Amino acid sequence: MAAVRPKFRTLAKYLETTTQDALAKKLGVSRSYISFLASGKRQPGLKLALRIEAVTGVPAEALVAHEREAVAS
Repeated sequence: MAAVRPKFRTLAKYLETTTQDALAKKLGVSRSYISFLASGKRQPGLKLALRIEAVTGVPAEALVAHEREAVAS
């Protein structure tokens, strides 16, 4: 039976359970890029957003949701 991984609502919340460096290594990106994503200063492309979702459980939509809110304003 596969372990059930909890769903995290935000990348910052997920990072409370691991380090930016560990996540960066899993995703093949730099630690500083993870920092930018977690702070909302950058947004991942679709391909990376889907990889982040697969690794962390954070919905890809949550990683890019604030862009839609800014466009709607």
